Amino acid sequence: MNEGVKGNLSISQIATGEENNFSVSVYGDNGALHWRQENPNFATFNKVGKPNQIITRGGPIQQDGLLAKLRIPPGHPEGFLEAFAQIYTDLADVIQGSDNSEEIKIILPNENDGLQIMKFINASVNSSKNNSIWKDLSSI
Repeated sequence: MNEGVKGNLSISQIATGEENNFSVSVYGDNGALHWRQENPNFATFNKVGKPNQIITRGGPIQQDGLLAKLRIPPGHPEGFLEAFAQIYTDLADVIQGSDNSEEIKIILPNENDGLQIMKFINASVNSSKNNSIWKDLSSI
């Protein structure tokens, strides 16, 4: 590496107890930076003599202009958009009558799921308006 910097790379796809665990750690004389693929929206910055800092994607500690490159707002995990895209794709497959429509219908939300969610929202709003008392969903 440049200027005599030493590095170490350890790779294993079969390490006991690990799922994927691709991670990068950079150590220096005054601190360290750690990032893990399994928790990709966060990095940990450790500066000698200071409390550890959690750096979040889209948070205040970042390079100028980086927010413009984010596809989704901070707080939403990567894969958030893809999850909705998958639901829309599955629904389109069912509407078009694709070969696996019956299998897809099992995992897609249906009208009863929607009704239960609306009951939950209604009960939550009513509870909030009434000093947070318990509201039984079956009574709605």
